[in-house]
Amino acid sequence: MLPPEPSDQDDPRAATRGRMRFMGGVLVLLGVPLAVGMGILLRVMAPMLLHPNVQYASSRFTGDRNTGLGILALLCAVFVFGIVATGLGLWRVATGRFGSLPAAIGVLLAGTAFVFAVTYVLFGLP
Repeated sequence: MLPPEPSDQDDPRAATRGRMRFMGGVLVLLGVPLAVGMGILLRVMAPMLLHPNVQYASSRFTGDRNTGLGILALLCAVFVFGIVATGLGLWRVATGRFGSLPAAIGVLLAGTAFVFAVTYVLFGLP
């Protein structure tokens, strides 16, 4: 007598693939609004932050230029994180796998952007 054919429900890898696809969808749902929101915020706030004490529409940034650049650096780091989260989510939805290399690249990109932003804010270094 032959053993029964395994189904997707019996395969533990199928459950893992489904979980990875679900988590990828969560990353996309969180990453897209984060990246779009930060992009809009950067577009609106960049002129004010780059030119302090100049009236733009009905707003004015009263800090100095270094503070404005530090704020822009942090906003850019969050923007990069949103793009990386979206990319990793799309990878997981498409493949159903964790993907160590894409995850490592994503952590490296987001981490580098964050380190540069924090370094600039704390020490004023480019």
